[in-house]
Amino acid sequence: MSIKLFILGRPGSGKSTACRSVEKFLRQQEQYKGWSIIHYKDYKILYEMFWYEKLFPNPRKPKQFEATTDFDGFDVLDFTVLDTALVNLEKKARERTTDQKDELIIIEFARQDYQHAFKQFSSSFLKDSYFLFIEADVATCIERVKERSINPATEDDFFVSDFIITEYYGKQIIPTVIKTKKGDSIDKNRVKMINSKGTLDSFKRKIKHFIQDIIKQETELTQSQVARKVPDPEVLTPLLEPLHY
Repeated sequence: MSIKLFILGRPGSGKSTACRSVEKFLRQQEQYKGWSIIHYKDYKILYEMFWYEKLFPNPRKPKQFEATTDFDGFDVLDFTVLDTALVNLEKKARERTTDQKDELIIIEFARQDYQHAFKQFSSSFLKDSYFLFIEADVATCIERVKERSINPATEDDFFVSDFIITEYYGKQIIPTVIKTKKGDSIDKNRVKMINSKGTLDSFKRKIKHFIQDIIKQETELTQSQVARKVPDPEVLTPLLEPLHY
């Protein structure tokens, strides 16, 4: 069973904390011991694009990134690179996805307009995914990003400028209904919003309950699909009886 989970929200909202909580919870539970957990984030792709442009500048092409003066970060100047990063993100995820084993594929990114972002993914990739939006106000996100940049504890503690958080992510648009590129609506049972205000323990408990719910939901769905594929024994009986000539 393969489960795709999108974890979304502003920089500093708690996406990476949620990802680590999910991974820790699954690894600690005996029933999930054999699961593979794969984590993709578009920041790594954007960071590679930023450094490529920095190392190999093209004077005939407008700059897509600009280095920040703080914490070795960067700002995006050409926002079309965000769409390119998501296309590459799906490609990387598809290369690893398999239904032959139990796995959780986590896809993490932040965007201003999520419905536009989802159009960068193929409909088949989105339709059976789950979506978790982490909500936090702009001021809280700015404060958290500053704190993690000054005192980084993990590789996820990267810098995002106040300008980008305020001017781009400050206008965050979360769709009430998620639609695929083909226009199909995602089942609302696959979408969840969690506010990261409050204590860290409280936030982690919310994440734990959410991941338990989606695994249960996916397991029941998989069992139902298998049951529909198994022929009724009463239908098979006449076929198993010997033929008399």
